[in-house]
Amino acid sequence: MTGSPQDPGVLSSGPLSKPPRIFYGWWMVASSFLMMMVSGGILSYGFTAFFNPIIDEFGWTRAETSLAFSLRGLEGGIAQPIIGVLVDRLGPRKLILSGVMAAGVGFVLMAATPSLWYFYATFLLVATGTSAGWGTPQYTAIANWFTTKRSLAMGFLSSSYGVSGIMVPMLVASIAVLGWRWTLVLAGLILIVVGVPNAFVIKHRPPREDPAAGADRVKTPAGIERGRPVPVGLSAVEVLRTRTFWLLIGFVSFSGFAEAAIAVHFIPHLTSLGFSREMGGLILTGATFSSLIGRVGFAWLGDHFSKRHLMAISTVLRLVGVVTFTFMTEPWLIIPFLFTYGPGYGAPIPLMSALQVDYFGLKAFGTVRGLIYTGWTIAAMVGPLVAGWVFDVAGSYQPALVVFSASIVISIPMILAATAPGRAGAPQVC
Repeated sequence: MTGSPQDPGVLSSGPLSKPPRIFYGWWMVASSFLMMMVSGGILSYGFTAFFNPIIDEFGWTRAETSLAFSLRGLEGGIAQPIIGVLVDRLGPRKLILSGVMAAGVGFVLMAATPSLWYFYATFLLVATGTSAGWGTPQYTAIANWFTTKRSLAMGFLSSSYGVSGIMVPMLVASIAVLGWRWTLVLAGLILIVVGVPNAFVIKHRPPREDPAAGADRVKTPAGIERGRPVPVGLSAVEVLRTRTFWLLIGFVSFSGFAEAAIAVHFIPHLTSLGFSREMGGLILTGATFSSLIGRVGFAWLGDHFSKRHLMAISTVLRLVGVVTFTFMTEPWLIIPFLFTYGPGYGAPIPLMSALQVDYFGLKAFGTVRGLIYTGWTIAAMVGPLVAGWVFDVAGSYQPALVVFSASIVISIPMILAATAPGRAGAPQVC
C-alpha cells in the first residue's frame, strides 16, 4: 500500500513504513535562502556602511557617490528583462554561477579604487553580477517547484533578506578594524564561497515523473506537490498587452523610490539626525528583522487571502514607516519605524511573485518578472541620486524623503486596480 502526500511540501516515498522524504523544493529554498542572505547583507543593505568611509577618504560629494547606485539602477533596468529571458531559456543555475563570480570579482577589484571613474566601473561589474546571480533565478525556480504553498515558499525565500541585516553591524565593525578596502575584498570572497556550491542545488523544474513517489508518482512538472495541473498561462507578449501588467510596473516603480534611496542613505541619514554610525547599523538590522513579519507572515496570508489587498495594506505600513524615518529625531521613534517600515517593505516581495503566477502563469515567469522589476530598477537609479543631490544642496535628506512618501501614496491605488486580467490564455487587452 502506498500513501499519497498529504502535506504539499512533502512527498511520500512509497510504503507507509518508510518515512517520507523532504520535498526537494524545500532544499532549494534553503540553498537560495543562504545565497540571498549573504548577498542581501553585502549588496543590498551592507553597502550603506561603506558610504561615509569612501566619502571621507576621497572627498566626493554624496551625489557623485550616489551616482554609482544610479548606474546600478540603469544597468538593472537594461539587464533585468534580459536576465529573465535567459533564466527561462538556460535555467537559473548558469545565471547564478556567472553572476556570483562577476559580483565577487567586482568587489575585489573595487577595493583597489583609485578614482571615481574606476569606482563606477567596478560598481557596474558588481551590479551586473547582482542582476544575474540573485533574485529572478531563485524566484523562477521556486515558482516552478511549488503550487499550493507558493506564497509561503517565496516568503521564506524573501525572509533571507530580513535575516541578512545582521551582517550590517559586522561590516561596520570590519570597516573599523580592517578598513573599507579589505572589507570589500572579504565580502567578495564570501559571495563566491557561499554562492558557487549552493548554485548546484538549484534546478529549473522538477522531473516530469518522480520515481521516489512510487505508485503515486506525480506527472505534472510544476504541480509535483499534489499532482495539480500546471498553470501554463500567458506568453510574455500576451502579458505586455494587459492593463494589469502596466499597473504592476507602476506600483513597483512609485513604491520603490523611497525604498531604493533609504537602502543607500540609511546610515548617512541617521548620522545627519545625530545617531552614531554604529547605532544606525543596529537600527538597520532591526528593520530587516522586522521585515520578516511581512516576508513570512504576509506571505502565509497570501495563500489564503487576496494578495493584492495584502500588498495595499503593507504599502500603507511602509508609508507610515518612511514618514517616521524622515523625522526620526527622537530615539523613541525607532519603535514605530521598525514595526511599520519593516513589515511594509518586506511583504510585497514574496506576494508580487506569487501574484504574478496567479495572474500570468508560469509560461514566461522569468521574463515577466524581469520586465516588472524594470520599474524598480528605474526607481533604484533615480532615488539614491536625488537623495544625495538634495542633501548636497539642502544639507538634509528630509525634503527628498517627503517627495518619496508622496510617490508611495500614488502607488496604492495602482495595486488596488491591478485585478486579474481574465482567465488564463485570454489576456485583457489594453
